[in-house]
Amino acid sequence: MREDFVTRLKLQLRDAAEREARGGVVAHTLRDTRWRLSSPVIAAACGVLLLAVAALAGALALRGEDPPPASLSVVGELKLTGNPEGMVTAFGSVWIADPVAGDVVRADPASRRVLSRIHVGSRQRIMVTRVGGELWVPEEGKPALDRIDPATNSVRARVRLRTPDGRPFQALEVLTGGGVVWGIGSEGALRLDPQTGEGLRLAGAPSAETEAIGFALGEDGLWALRSDRSIHRLDPHTGAESGRLRDAPPDTGFIFAVGRDLLAAPDRDGSFARLDGTTGRVEWERQVGDRINEFSVDGDVLWLHTTVGGSDRLTALALDSGRDIGATELGTFGSTGLAAVGREVWVDTAAGRTVVVRR
Repeated sequence: MREDFVTRLKLQLRDAAEREARGGVVAHTLRDTRWRLSSPVIAAACGVLLLAVAALAGALALRGEDPPPASLSVVGELKLTGNPEGMVTAFGSVWIADPVAGDVVRADPASRRVLSRIHVGSRQRIMVTRVGGELWVPEEGKPALDRIDPATNSVRARVRLRTPDGRPFQALEVLTGGGVVWGIGSEGALRLDPQTGEGLRLAGAPSAETEAIGFALGEDGLWALRSDRSIHRLDPHTGAESGRLRDAPPDTGFIFAVGRDLLAAPDRDGSFARLDGTTGRVEWERQVGDRINEFSVDGDVLWLHTTVGGSDRLTALALDSGRDIGATELGTFGSTGLAAVGREVWVDTAAGRTVVVRR
């Protein structure tokens, strides 16, 4: 509520009262009954009424308007590892991949210090996923994955990945949800036993016409985005196709599941969309920058690291509507990882630092 609005309202009510006091019917009646507006009781009552009217008018004026975006602030910059690239939060810690050093780095979010470095071998990228009480990390270029035990901060086992018919399968990442686990690779999606890592079923394999360029695993579905922009819904347990959604927006490069719906974004611009997971209908679409570098979902908030006019920005969108609910300039260049960490958001940068933003 603005103070100038309240002041004007007070003056208008005072002028009206003076006009009535000079000649109005109400004023004559009050004088005949010996009531006076100068009475302390009446004055106090009028004051309360005045404030109530002003508050109601202000509320009505603001009804239907979204609140302005909240301010976010950079509160720290950490040097946790030489080449941070990708983060996940699990088991009370932040796990940061360093593919150059070949380490998965465990950091304490409270002290912001490194607790352990788990060596898995240097590679182009390290993708870490929590599966039950472990962290699973596919081995790049090999049909295998490492299973990290957070209790000992060591690789508990290395599992060979094979399709049900015995062929080697190279996974690029692991998706999990709803009690099922899928390894994602160029040959499609391989359902894995969550206890042993054994390959159970292969789905979404390439055809002569198209191939899958992205998968997403939600509450009750496994979706496959194919090279012709078609989105196919698969049974999350068997991998059998259970329907086809309308085609994804042009140039869609990846999809990500949120509950029963999908998030989709192109490869080459800064737009983001939420799609109905049953039909593929666009529920909302937002242009949030020139380019999207990283994103993360935390509860009902979508966090985006974007480049806008040559500078980097962290933006928060409401997941249900896509409206802005916060943004801040980061003063960095490029992002290689992003994760919500309690009341903070950690952003890995191309310069090898981790920027901490308070929300």
